[in-house]
Amino acid sequence: MAWWVSITPEVVRGVEACGFKDPSPARILESVEYHLAHYGETGALERWNKCPDDFFIYSHVLIEGGRFHTLEFLVNDTSAEAGVLRIVWVEHYPGDFL
Repeated sequence: MAWWVSITPEVVRGVEACGFKDPSPARILESVEYHLAHYGETGALERWNKCPDDFFIYSHVLIEGGRFHTLEFLVNDTSAEAGVLRIVWVEHYPGDFL
């Protein structure tokens, strides 16, 4: 099933605020959107059996500037039956240098 993925302006601003240059914030969001559009049911199904709320976490790991970064996206799947996933929050965790 292909999902329609909605990204809130707050999430876009949150990724832009991280200051990524390569990959760019637009490219990061494009990659996250693509992954969730094609594989979003994995996170949704794993959460639906274990958690009573309508959210799951999607973790996106990247390397930028010789450093690992993890972006954790909070995905609302209240409209999953209609095929819609909505990314509502992002947290950035910079990791170790390579």
